[in-house]
Amino acid sequence: MLNQQKQNLVENYRTYGETQKQIENLESAISVYREIIKIEPQSSDYYELGMLLVKQEDFEGALLCYEEILKMQSWSEDKAQKNVTLGIALIKAGKLREIINCYHKIFDKNIQNLEFYYQFSISISTAGLISEAVTFFKELPKAQFPKQVKQSTNVSSNSIYDLLWDALNQTNSDNLDLNQDLEGLELKSQEIQKHFSRKELKVFQIDKLHPKHIKYIKNSGIVLEYVKLIIIENPHLENIYINYFESTNGVVQTRTNNVKKKELKKDTGEYKYQAIEFTQSLVEFGYIYAVCPLSGRVVRSNTSFYLERLTLIYRFEGEEVFYIILNNFIGSKAALYIPKLNICIAFSGTKKTVTNIPQHIANKISKFQSYAVSNWRDVENYLGNVNKSLVEVYGTMKNLGHFFWQDVTGIYYLYEQNLLEKIDYFCGGWNQYLNLLSIFPEIPENKILDMSEMSGEEQFRFMLKNNFFCVRITDAFIKQTVGNRIAQAAYNLCSQEFIAEVRKAKENNNLLLWINVRTHNKVWVDQDENYPKIINSLIDDFSDLRIGIVFDGTPDASDSVKKLSKKPNQR
Repeated sequence: MLNQQKQNLVENYRTYGETQKQIENLESAISVYREIIKIEPQSSDYYELGMLLVKQEDFEGALLCYEEILKMQSWSEDKAQKNVTLGIALIKAGKLREIINCYHKIFDKNIQNLEFYYQFSISISTAGLISEAVTFFKELPKAQFPKQVKQSTNVSSNSIYDLLWDALNQTNSDNLDLNQDLEGLELKSQEIQKHFSRKELKVFQIDKLHPKHIKYIKNSGIVLEYVKLIIIENPHLENIYINYFESTNGVVQTRTNNVKKKELKKDTGEYKYQAIEFTQSLVEFGYIYAVCPLSGRVVRSNTSFYLERLTLIYRFEGEEVFYIILNNFIGSKAALYIPKLNICIAFSGTKKTVTNIPQHIANKISKFQSYAVSNWRDVENYLGNVNKSLVEVYGTMKNLGHFFWQDVTGIYYLYEQNLLEKIDYFCGGWNQYLNLLSIFPEIPENKILDMSEMSGEEQFRFMLKNNFFCVRITDAFIKQTVGNRIAQAAYNLCSQEFIAEVRKAKENNNLLLWINVRTHNKVWVDQDENYPKIINSLIDDFSDLRIGIVFDGTPDASDSVKKLSKKPNQR
């Protein structure tokens, strides 16, 4: 009974306090909220009081309110936004150092509280206070681990393959010197891949870590909190990374923001395809950014390795050399690999169709090792050359839908951001379903390269020899303007005879049906039987009309089309 009376009293106070706030009676509103926090305060009460005190320029009192909010750690989406608003208001009032001290006091610079720090850094950046966001980000907790990383006992041996691989993964790549008499050595990538495949690479899935896995990773010197930060895709986090290096004389550098990428979500609210943000930073500023998984230091890279199809590998130099691997159609970060530790951590960005993710990732890494070692001289030269050309890789997936859905939309995104000219070359792979220039006449013809006749290793070597920094920009939403470009490019490929035939069919029929026939793994398994049933049903329903049918599909659907074209009107 007493608790109910207390709750009623608090609610009455809140109603009255809100009224006083609305009529700008700030002193009265402050008094009311001070009474509330004496009785049964919630974080929202401290927020309201804190914001009122900011208006009154009582920053000391507002900071105490913010401190109480941090203690409560009420971070549901709605409440978290209010907490952020108070923090931002205090920073705008010049209290950044005091806010940092609040975080250190409440969260004790504990690495386990890292997310509270970097999420607020992102919020500061979102508010346009990028210099302040960088300053706050530099205060992120540091892991209390010894910095010396113990090399995995499984890595080193007397094998020339291992010696070469270890040498290519020194952190001091600018002074890389392979003091080996290797000129007469014949290196075969298949033999090398077998060698590395026999080694026990530790592959962990970040969403399936058991306590023993966590212990092993921690004892290796890897900080999982840093790994989780590496995975995050956020344009405002990218602006923080950029200004770690680009901000000079107080001038803040920000990404172009003409359009925003869309994030496709499932009905549950989870991300199905999260917008990939790091690629725009790479195009616009020439680097991919990350934090070192061992030290948390912000690092950047303009070094990439292309491993055919969808696999791109970016090399970073932190406490040790580490790699971020991409290998799915959306282009998200799929794994972290640290050669010295012989450890790989797979992210949820790994291809969804893969049943054995550890083995899939291990195969990618052993192939990368084999290509790097067999082409070690090209790798050595590439690592020593700081002047890279930026190349957009497209048409590398054997799927018509993904060519348009990811590759073409990604390039169109660059067009909308006025960043197309930042790309030095556009390099097409084995699966170019339309000529890129027919879709994007804005691209100069001399910027188009073709690697469709090359083997996987030849493509790897081609990128190294030309000193290319690779990117595959993607999007997940086909706009009408993109569809119009694709349709016009496809129309221009049609012969005049075909166009005349379609026009004649349209003129001679009251109703024209366009049926798309699919093959591969996303197909109606009974389409050969059921499309004719649908057609016959429509013929019966519209018996007074002449109906024409156009079957459409990729060339590999031609057999199905032949079967279908014979079946309508057969009972």
